[in-house]
Amino acid sequence: MRAEKSSHTEESDLLWHLIRIFGIIHGELSMANQEHLDISRNRHVAAWNKWRSDHPDIQPDFREADLHGLDLAKVDFRSADLSNANLFYAILRDALLNEAVLHEANIEGTILVRAKLSGAILRLGRLKATNFTGEDLSGADLSDASLVMTNLYNANLENSNLERTYLVGIIFGDANLSNAEGLENCRHLGPSIIDHSTLMKSGNLPLKFLRGCGLPDDLIKYLPSLRGDPSNSIPASSAIRPRVTSSRSVSMPTFRTAAFAAGSRRRT
Repeated sequence: MRAEKSSHTEESDLLWHLIRIFGIIHGELSMANQEHLDISRNRHVAAWNKWRSDHPDIQPDFREADLHGLDLAKVDFRSADLSNANLFYAILRDALLNEAVLHEANIEGTILVRAKLSGAILRLGRLKATNFTGEDLSGADLSDASLVMTNLYNANLENSNLERTYLVGIIFGDANLSNAEGLENCRHLGPSIIDHSTLMKSGNLPLKFLRGCGLPDDLIKYLPSLRGDPSNSIPASSAIRPRVTSSRSVSMPTFRTAAFAAGSRRRT
């Protein structure tokens, strides 16, 4: 028996780990365990996904499960309950997590490139150094979550909930924040990176959010013009006051790096 168990591949043991947790909770450990344990190296996730398709009415329950460091690429966790689960540095590339419950889950360092998380609940989640590149987070609940050095490049956060979310060192690169809720109530622990593409595709973002990300008022002032909508100006109540050099002209914002300044001195 021991020799047979030692012959299982790492991926087969992973599938057995998932089936065992799920089976204990639902009393279904009598399913074809041996067949799953003997799955070949590259088909363990496919077998799990097939089991899910055969049991569409059952919600997988992985509450407080320890899945840290596991390779779960392309796994079907749609609507699964992963509350308080440990997904520390797990690989969930291309995974299906639509409407999954990740309440207070540990997602630090988790690779979620191209995963689907639309409608997922990540409230109070720990998302330090999490890679959400190309992620579909539309409608996701990220309220009260902690995002630290999180990569949101090309992520879709349309209609997501960021109420009271902690932010620092976030990469908002080519991200879509259209109609995201709670942006004005985000808690910025430090500046973040937000690029031109994000500003263009996200529409009018709250002034408080932009300032929290570290954008200077002079640049915020000209965002409507950059979007080709000069009529949609920042309201006077925002207290942005451009530097006036004369009664007829307003100075444009100047942003120079240290390298640029050094080069200018050499040329002179």
